[in-house]
Amino acid sequence: MSTTIKEAVWQAKLEDDSESIKKYYQKLFANYKNKEILNALTEVMNAWSQIVRSGEFSPENQALFEKALRYSHEYVWYEAGSRLAKLIPYSQDAKSIFLRVFRDTRWKSRFNIVALSGGFDDRLAYKILSEAVNDKSVKVREKVADVVLIRQDRHFLELLEGRLGIEKAKSVVEAINFTIKHFDRVRRDEHGNLILHSNDVVEWRS
Repeated sequence: MSTTIKEAVWQAKLEDDSESIKKYYQKLFANYKNKEILNALTEVMNAWSQIVRSGEFSPENQALFEKALRYSHEYVWYEAGSRLAKLIPYSQDAKSIFLRVFRDTRWKSRFNIVALSGGFDDRLAYKILSEAVNDKSVKVREKVADVVLIRQDRHFLELLEGRLGIEKAKSVVEAINFTIKHFDRVRRDEHGNLILHSNDVVEWRS
């Protein structure tokens, strides 16, 4: 890596937004008796704050982020994954964590990584999506089609076109056909949402 995490912090490429995010979720989960999700989110944001403040990605925080990526609740894996993706240019460990979780035997872990790959650099995203398009899980293969539409790169569209001829699951075929049909009809609005020219919104948290 040509630039370290510490240098990226000095260059204001990484931001400690942990306090505002924690306050948001504290308000969101204020009336929930079960604090498991809130506690997991708090751990993730505290770890992110440590990383940005210290410029180091400690083994303890690596383990915490890896655990969070396997979490079933979207808030947890999304908040962890979207921040870990920011470390990819500066940390080989970040890339390795994504790949390890993607190799998990549980489909939900693989699904989480595929969903997050919309924000990865092209090389890592292609490595993941080129395998995920043939994943044994229908849910994972469906998500590949969603991410290809989001990425808006014809190099990735070829993965779906190649899968379409052998795909047996109706829901996956429908997802692939939707992406192929609408691939040239999308743009992003000022909030980062994908919008079809027909004014239909493709929901995506960017």
